[in-house]
Formats: sequence, C-alpha cells, structure tokens
Amino acid sequence: MALPVEARGVTIRAGFKTIVSSVSFSARAGEVLAILGPSGAGKSTLFKTLNGSAAPGSGQVLYGGGDLYAKYDEFRARIGYVPQDDILHDALTPFDVLYYTGRLRMPAAAEDDVTGRVEEVLADGGALGARPRAGETPERRQRKRVNLGVELMTSPEVLFLDEPTSGLDPQLEEKMMELFQQLARGGRTVLVTTHVTESPRIGSIESSCSAPAR
Repeated sequence: MALPVEARGVTIRAGFKTIVSSVSFSARAGEVLAILGPSGAGKSTLFKTLNGSAAPGSGQVLYGGGDLYAKYDEFRARIGYVPQDDILHDALTPFDVLYYTGRLRMPAAAEDDVTGRVEEVLADGGALGARPRAGETPERRQRKRVNLGVELMTSPEVLFLDEPTSGLDPQLEEKMMELFQQLARGGRTVLVTTHVTESPRIGSIESSCSAPAR
C-alpha cells in the first residue's frame, strides 16, 4: 500500500474566473498533507480535481507517477473520499451503514467477508471511537467517524477528507487528528482540507504541504 499523489501546476477555472492557480505539491504515502485556507478559497474544488471528480483546466495530477485522468479506471478503486456534508441516514446504526456500504462496494464478496470487514472497522477504536451498542444510531459527534468508516471499508490507499473536523469540539478534533496520523502510518496517503489552524497538531500537518490552495 503505497500510492503518492503529486500535483503539477494544477489550475482550475470556472468560465473566465480562475478558482485555483498553478498549485504544485507532492504527498507521500505515510504522511498527512493539509490544504489550508478560508471558506471559499477553492479547497474543495481542488480536492475534486485531485480525486478524479473533475479534470483541471491545465496541469497534471499524478498517482504513483501515473496520470490520474489517463488511468482513472486503474486508480479509482484505490481512492477514498469523505465529503464535508454528512452522508448518513438518521435511522441507520453504524453497523447498518457499513454493512450496506460493503454490499454495494464489494458485490462479489461473500456475506461472511462483508460482515467480517464491518466488524473489523467497528472494532477499530481509532476509526469509530467507542463501539456503539446494538441498535444504537450514531451520536452527532460520532457521525464524522462513521462517515470515515464508510471509506475505510474498502481500505483505500489514498484518502481525501474534506473539512473532517468542522463543527467538532477541540477534544474530539484532537482525537480525529491523531486518527488521521494513525491511518497515514499504515501506509496511506492522507489529504485533509481545513480552515482551522489553531489545533496543536495542525502545525505538523501544515509543514507537509509545499503549496497550499490559492
């Protein structure tokens, strides 16, 4: 599991307006890279270009040295993306959410393999915090962790997290930052957008970013 991500002169335009201008950086497997900037700075737009959702107006996005858009079918199953907006259904328990995700994303997998993977993700104290009781729907503060668990079901090598700590209290934000570093240490390339710079862990993440979004 080692898939570094590189941007070379990525520029994104909307009509005559330039949203992102000439962004270049490299994110190595095993590190967390943060893209910092205020709301409206183009962070989410840049994320969509980096994860294959929308090609840049100019420049290149490379995965392991290969052009993402030339080889998208090869890379797409290796990419995880957690959007800023909550994607969970209020009536589903964490187990239900992960189980249905597994059935959709791993259609060829045996039932035991899917439920086994759900149990692995739920048992990972770092991924979801305290294990919820049977039939219990996730609390508001736990929902971001469950959203992350959805992407972890398929063990992506590159993980995009768009404003993953937005709305969290400082203590939980700190725990989430620790989790991101833990995921990176497992060999993933983890990219995060955030407008928060006060976290004691942001400094180490920010130092990894050679060219923040403009």
